[in-house]
Amino acid sequence: MIIRPYREGDREAVGDVCVRTADAGGDSRRLYPDPELMPTIFAWPCTDLEP
Repeated sequence: MIIRPYREGDREAVGDVCVRTADAGGDSRRLYPDPELMPTIFAWPCTDLEP
């Protein structure tokens, strides 16, 4: 298995994975209707500051 490095174009997909797993491994959209809340707190700081 080869895992390629992160690319800037992956940012939205990383955010989507974050939303889909933010409720104890399940989809958090029913809890947090703002789709950018969880990625803004948990995913995008990592992609933006330490890609």
